Amino acid sequence: MFKDLFGSRKPKKLNAPLPIRDFDREHAIIIKQGKRAIDEGSQDEAMRYFKDAERLCLSRGDKNNLAASHDMQAVLLRKQGMPNEALRHLWASERIYSETGNRSALAVCFAAQAFIHRELGQLYFAVGLLKREEWIWREIADFENLIMSFDRLATLYDEMGLPQFVSGVLKEKKVILETPEKSGKSLVIEHAGGQSTEIVFELESDQPKEEA
Repeated sequence: MFKDLFGSRKPKKLNAPLPIRDFDREHAIIIKQGKRAIDEGSQDEAMRYFKDAERLCLSRGDKNNLAASHDMQAVLLRKQGMPNEALRHLWASERIYSETGNRSALAVCFAAQAFIHRELGQLYFAVGLLKREEWIWREIADFENLIMSFDRLATLYDEMGLPQFVSGVLKEKKVILETPEKSGKSLVIEHAGGQSTEIVFELESDQPKEEA
């Protein structure tokens, strides 16, 4: 089964700005209250907590925790059957992670968006987002999370009836498991109709070269 990306463990965060301790502690308490409300079946109350956390972060200019507030609202909105609203919060998180340079959190955000698009039946959108996730793990050489992204891609390709893509992903996964230093730096962008474009980054010049 395709993994529930909202429930997967969080990867290590790289290049993230350090939060101010008082902000972080106060925000964490509110988020914890929201999670407790979810456990107790009070989703409306949980949303009020998450919105309070968002307002707190906005008032203090605390971008790091603001993204986390958006993430939690996205989780809850998905549970409530409102995927488009959940996506809007994930887009807000995406912008913040891009601005702050939190690459690992950005990768997880792409994967979470992909999961929702898959539920909506928008499989090509999901593939594109998973490839963006994959590229970040390659870029920061996080091979553990890269392997997990391959598993997600292989499952999605299988659901799309693309066995040749499944085979390709599993072969690359095998190579990286055996020799991660040979993973290379490339990004394959999937298009409708099964067409794809591969962008290969040369290690010497670090300039992209596009191959159809």
